[in-house]
Amino acid sequence: MRQRLRELAAVRVRYGYRRLPVLLRREGWRVNQKRVDRLYREEGLSIRTKHRKKRVSLPPAKHPDERWCLDFLTDSLVDGRRFRVFTIVDTGGQVPKRSRWR
Repeated sequence: MRQRLRELAAVRVRYGYRRLPVLLRREGWRVNQKRVDRLYREEGLSIRTKHRKKRVSLPPAKHPDERWCLDFLTDSLVDGRRFRVFTIVDTGGQVPKRSRWR
């Protein structure tokens, strides 16, 4: 069973000790989650984590019209009507350039 557990862990890289017992039971093995957890640790197996991409931070804008930020705002009035505001902000000067109501 150890060998089959290693084979399944190699094929199903993102499956951990909680999902592998299901596959073993489908193949006819009589196992429970605690046993698979113990064997999983003894074999030195672990889930391979996904590496996130690093975000590249841009240098701050020094001049107006160099960088823009966009944002939607949605709210509702007391009488239940909803409205949306589309705001464009120039982050170089930190002054809102234009707002459009919908």
